[in-house]
Amino acid sequence: MFPVSAIKDYTAFDIALHLYVPGKYKQLKEIIVYGKPRRQDSIENRLQYDKIFRFTPGISLSNAAPESGIGVGLDLESLINVFRFRRNRSMMRFQERLIKEEQERYINYRFNEIIIEKLTPLEKGAAMQAFMRIYRPEYEWLTTVLDIELYMYIQMAAKEFENNPKSDYRKN
Repeated sequence: MFPVSAIKDYTAFDIALHLYVPGKYKQLKEIIVYGKPRRQDSIENRLQYDKIFRFTPGISLSNAAPESGIGVGLDLESLINVFRFRRNRSMMRFQERLIKEEQERYINYRFNEIIIEKLTPLEKGAAMQAFMRIYRPEYEWLTTVLDIELYMYIQMAAKEFENNPKSDYRKN
């Protein structure tokens, strides 16, 4: 074990575990893990629409004399904006739409055709589209589950989908 306070350079900190591997076991090939571009897209989206995401209707206070650090004043612009009802409703709807779009992109990122095709006998086409529409998970649930739990859900849902006699998309 290494105490965190004893690590001089965090960027050069590397731990190699040397283990004896008996002859019947083989060494695994190197695995390279790449970052998730969806997260970067989300960050860029938040930066681009920062003013919308931070929008909260109401009166705010500001420093009256920021140089001296003394006093608090009323932000005149926020006072005026309180009475701009149409603008406030429009900004709130736009904020809600941006959040909803971000959530939809997250669902699409985790619940997509490539993963479903790898985990189930379903192939791209009308059957997969019907499956994705019927069994599309909710954003709140997706944010709480691990990948393995999502994969188990997809496999169980695919079995249910395939065995559903009401489905016009059953596998022949």
